[in-house]
Amino acid sequence: MSWARGMALAAFVAFAPAGAEEAPQREPGLGLGYGEHVPSAWEMRQGRRDYQSGNYMGAFWHYTNAAVWADKFAQYNIGVMYLRGEGVEFDAVRGWAWLELAAERGYPDMVRAADDLYEMLDEEQRRQGERIFREELLPDYGDATRVPATARRMERELRRATGTRTGSRAALSSLRVYDGSGVSRRGDEFYDPAKWDFERIVRFETQLMKDLAGAGATLGEFRVLEDEAEEQGEEQDPEDGARR
Repeated sequence: MSWARGMALAAFVAFAPAGAEEAPQREPGLGLGYGEHVPSAWEMRQGRRDYQSGNYMGAFWHYTNAAVWADKFAQYNIGVMYLRGEGVEFDAVRGWAWLELAAERGYPDMVRAADDLYEMLDEEQRRQGERIFREELLPDYGDATRVPATARRMERELRRATGTRTGSRAALSSLRVYDGSGVSRRGDEFYDPAKWDFERIVRFETQLMKDLAGAGATLGEFRVLEDEAEEQGEEQDPEDGARR
């Protein structure tokens, strides 16, 4: 299986902010920085920092934490790290299972990466990978369970911060909030319910990824991706840092 260590599948690189700005806005209230409040944001940021510093075990741990919150970029990165033997023992079969999970929403380039790797596996490896995907990953990390759980978590966080599920727009408009990067923002903008509605965020991201793929986004070497929120350099309090 040494072939997989150096292979370069057609996997997409992280998109620059300009690309995201060009995508049609299908969910009112959401745009660049749409993922700043998702529970996985801090874990993804820490994973990126560890990965860039060569602390692959730390990066793998953070990406696994983020994966529980229905973060398809985290799930994709775990698959990549299995294929590259970074922070975890090389395992092409388990790597495929994570890529298949990341492709669950039909993000075109994630689907292509999973399909390309599947073609490289033999019949026994395919059976093993399908079992891991079906019995181990889907029950704990699949959208059917994790999207509702993440949505409930974000709804609770919004209610705790504003006192209501949607917040009082009038009261929040006069409130200044300092986000994790130290930027002062209007309370009604920071606590806009659209930015705390995970199911809307999932719909927006799904359409965004399809739009970007349709626009002919650049493909690059098979590698770990940075999530959209990280591209913007946004910060989030490390509340519940080691969540799982």
